[in-house]
Amino acid sequence: MSEAQTKKRRGVPMRRRIFLAFVLFTLAVLVLMWLFQTVFLSGLYRSVRTYETKRCASRLIGTDTDELGTEAARLADKYNICLSVYEIRGRRGDCVIKEHVYSDCFIHNTVSDSFLDSLYFDLRENGTYMKTVSLAGTRPGDTAKDENSGQTILYASLDERNGMEY
Repeated sequence: MSEAQTKKRRGVPMRRRIFLAFVLFTLAVLVLMWLFQTVFLSGLYRSVRTYETKRCASRLIGTDTDELGTEAARLADKYNICLSVYEIRGRRGDCVIKEHVYSDCFIHNTVSDSFLDSLYFDLRENGTYMKTVSLAGTRPGDTAKDENSGQTILYASLDERNGMEY
């Protein structure tokens, strides 16, 4: 058998097989990265942020009243969140601490008195409140149907100290 016939029998040259394997491997990696980003990452990110928010609230509850302002500022910077602490007298809540990380955050610009009333009612019933809220239509330039405007986690917990509710 001649050398030309032997090359024809081998099929695809080694260089092309290696290149094809590299292209297939690259496509497989890209598909896996896309799946991870679209399917798994949002759930993981949401659970991590929920845990951090709950941890921040529990640390604030465990903080001495005199150090509440400095601890709130430290936690807001550490966890990259906006937070408010309200002193509740009867059915009225007065904001005693506001820590902004973002100038257009949801809780400092969008939360209304009626929302706070319903929140307080839920807190009295359950002790904690947690809800994921869409930010669509809450920021300047957003429309109510803007899918890319994100979400925020609202978490509240009731704490009693020195005869006051916070």
